[in-house]
Amino acid sequence: MRTKRKLTWMTMTALLLAQITGAVKVTLPVAQAAEGRFVVAETQTQDVTQVWTSTGTVSREGTESLGFTASGTVKSIKVAVGDTVEAGDTLATLETLELKQEVAQKKASLLQAKASLYTIEHPTSYKVPVSTGGSSGGQGGNTPSSGGDSSNTDNTKVLTEVSKAITALEKANTEEATLCATPDPTTGADTAECIAAKTELQNAISALIAMQKSLGSSSSSTSKTSTTSSSAKKASTPTVKYKWVTPAINKPQQARAKAQVLQAQQQYDAAKKALAQASLKAEVAGVVGEITLVEGTDASSGTVTIISDDPVVEVSTTVPLSTRKQLDVGDTAIVTAGVTNKQLTGTITRISPLDTTVYEFFSWEGPWGSGSSTDGDPSYPMTITLEDPEALLTDGTTVAVSVEVAKASGAVVIPASALTPTNTTTGTVQVVASPDATEAQDVPVSYGVIGGGYVEITEGLSLGEYVVLADREQALESNEGGVRI
Repeated sequence: MRTKRKLTWMTMTALLLAQITGAVKVTLPVAQAAEGRFVVAETQTQDVTQVWTSTGTVSREGTESLGFTASGTVKSIKVAVGDTVEAGDTLATLETLELKQEVAQKKASLLQAKASLYTIEHPTSYKVPVSTGGSSGGQGGNTPSSGGDSSNTDNTKVLTEVSKAITALEKANTEEATLCATPDPTTGADTAECIAAKTELQNAISALIAMQKSLGSSSSSTSKTSTTSSSAKKASTPTVKYKWVTPAINKPQQARAKAQVLQAQQQYDAAKKALAQASLKAEVAGVVGEITLVEGTDASSGTVTIISDDPVVEVSTTVPLSTRKQLDVGDTAIVTAGVTNKQLTGTITRISPLDTTVYEFFSWEGPWGSGSSTDGDPSYPMTITLEDPEALLTDGTTVAVSVEVAKASGAVVIPASALTPTNTTTGTVQVVASPDATEAQDVPVSYGVIGGGYVEITEGLSLGEYVVLADREQALESNEGGVRI
């Protein structure tokens, strides 16, 4: 007949603590009277170390293939297969003419967007008649607000930026003309592409020149209006009084113009970033293993492969919330290689502040009500960095990880199986006056470090007291046949 063994709460607690701390032989003195009721252990002092254990995944970067993130044509390759390189060394470069032209064009678009926004946010003031009157009318009413001077200043700034953009585009246009006039004999110059590029540059230049004239006319008009207004003050017999009116800003147009400025700014920043990435650099030290880039061809079609000589590897794991507060970056961690069981010493280099647990949500509804709950314990990604010059750890494999999280020296300890925890710092133990006692008393205690099968008692017990490990008179549950198991 099949039988089962039902564990008591005390035995379950002991097994749980043993699983957490590791199986270690208990060496505390255990007093057992031949006819005594209790199996007991005497409290004593010793060192206790608490170790957190888990598993992790090895990440070892043996090779690294590097390619250009910017589009363009490969201009030169600076290394050959077998060369030794250091991190930061230049491996290859791109032709930069097209990238520089792209920067100039995106800057022109940005200036156009800014000029359009300026026009919307500074609508032109105009005069409206308010009355007809005598000979001395018009004093003050014929003069626009002093804000016109500020507008002129802003206009001047925009004009300066536009002029700079025109100069840059004209330089790019000259370079493009030179390139198309002397095609590369190996790659050849695509006439259609040259014509398209020159047309685009000419259109951008024309648009900026038109904007320059418009802004210049606006400044001139404002100046003339001011002069006319001054002359009007000297008029002896004005017959009509006027006042200056500034239209309200069109909010929808302003919002659209701001969005266009933001988009143009992002495109300009991207073009500058692409130009900055025209040099491909090594990210790690090592040996050049393969080159598939070809000078004069599209950069997106090839890479440079570096075989790293760095023995450093990383182990990724997750740490639960209950242990997270006991760990810090810089703590020592032990990683055990799976095949050889050799222990390697590493360092915690990163603990994510973000909980990455995927929680499951449950909800229910019935005749007795409804509710919901979530399932999952918070956990945080952690990285351990170590050196493995013997290549014992293979990329992608699972390894054992252990970290010392707490330690107590000369602590009053008892076997972990004697403690019944009530929370993470307090619990109860059964205490007897002597090994042959027939009665036990429940005593509340506070505990600290748990490790090696022992638990540190910080309050509630003193050295030399006896704690109960088992009660011989406690009934064991029997099976259906009445046989005690």
